[in-house]
Parts: sequence; structure tokens; C-alpha cells
Amino acid sequence: MLKFDENIKKQKPSKSKAIEEHKDQSSGEVYLCDERSEAIDYISNQYDNFEKFRQQATQDIQVLKKRLETISKKCDEITEAINAAEVYSYKYNIKILGVPQIEEKESAESTVDLCMELFSAMGVNDVSLQDIDIAHRVSSRRPSSHPNAIVCKFVRRLAKEKIMAARKQLSNVKPDQLGIEMAFPSSFRVRVFDHLAPCTQTLLTEAKKIQASHGFKFCWARNNQICLRRTENSRIIRLKTLQELTNLIEKEAAPR
Repeated sequence: MLKFDENIKKQKPSKSKAIEEHKDQSSGEVYLCDERSEAIDYISNQYDNFEKFRQQATQDIQVLKKRLETISKKCDEITEAINAAEVYSYKYNIKILGVPQIEEKESAESTVDLCMELFSAMGVNDVSLQDIDIAHRVSSRRPSSHPNAIVCKFVRRLAKEKIMAARKQLSNVKPDQLGIEMAFPSSFRVRVFDHLAPCTQTLLTEAKKIQASHGFKFCWARNNQICLRRTENSRIIRLKTLQELTNLIEKEAAPR
């Protein structure tokens, strides 16, 4: 009996220890669950914050997009206004190529006199000095052996149109008619063109690039518009902007 009691006493601490170990294990599991719960809450909060940020960023981007569209539209309007003013300022201009400079530093008065002699040699005698606002030489953008071009600006449209209508007579003009002496008169060749605004000149250059590939026989500029024509008898296509040229190219490429 005494021995049995002693065994009981020995077993009591073991049970007590097991209970303590179980409590420690349970506490660890509870702590681990708390950590996981905190981690899940943290991630959830982070996701909520990110979602709020995403929504706010999307709203801000939409506001900026609308403002950008407004600014872009205003820029396009300003560009169109500048181009229109520029085209208008070139409206009464012609550009004369191939007239040699008599003087190294040619004055505006001398250039006007050359223009008047040229117009007379072309058979246009009803254009007077009063019809010319200014005439001057313009330097070439690239080094060239050719004389600098002359830009002549008229004060009225009719005077310009008379000169443009008589351009076929340029082949009959001789250098001595302009008071110019040349060692090889046969090399004398004068040409007269519309003086194009830079935006129109760019449009002409681009139109020339697609002329042959799209079957246009003729491409020329008139009144600061670009004209395209397939044959002598086909209708004339008139272009004022690069967008109109792009639309034409897309239309040509579309299946029929």
C-alpha cells in the first residue's frame, strides 16, 4: 500500500508537467493565430489603401486627360490661325528664280527695277511701280551656284495674277532685255512661282512624294493650295493641310 502511494506521488508531477506543456503549446498556437490575423489585417488594409489610391489616380488621370485634350485643341486652333495669317501674308507674293545679281550688294530699288524690266519683257506692261510693295533677294538655305531668288510682293491681287498668267512668255526673255550681260546667254533661264508659305511648301513636298505612287500626273501649287490631277481631263483635287493629304492617301489605299 505504501508503495502504491509512492507511485501516485511520482505520477502527479508528470501530469502537472504535461498540463503545463499543453498550456504552453496552446499559448503558442494562439500567438501564431494572432500573428496571422494581424498579417491578414495588414494586407487587407494595404489592399484597401491601394484600391483607394488606384481610384483616385484614375480620376486624376481622367481630369488631366480632359485638360490635355482642351490644351491640344487650343494649340491646334492657334496653329491654324498662325498658318492662316502666314498664308495670307504670302498671298500677293511671287518668287523669281534665275535672275543674276548685277550688283554684289543689290539694293531694294535695283531689285524692283529688275522686276519691272522682267515684267515688261514678258509682255506685261500694265503693272506699275505702284503695284509693287517690296522686292528683295532671299538667300538660299543651302550653298548654291545659282543667284539668290527674288521675292516680289504686290499690293493688289490683280497685278500678281497678270504676271502669273504671262509665265509662258518667260522662255522668250533674253538677258539683255534686263540689262544683264552674260558670257553664255543660252544658259539664261528665268522661272516664276507662287511664293508659298512654309506650311504650304511642306505640303507640296509631301504631295510630290506620293504623286507617282498614287497615279497623279500633275502636282502643282496655286493660291497657296496644292493641286493634284491624274490626267489632263480629270478633276483637280485641292489640298490645304497635311491632314487632307493623309485623308486622301487613306482613301486611295482603302479597298474598293
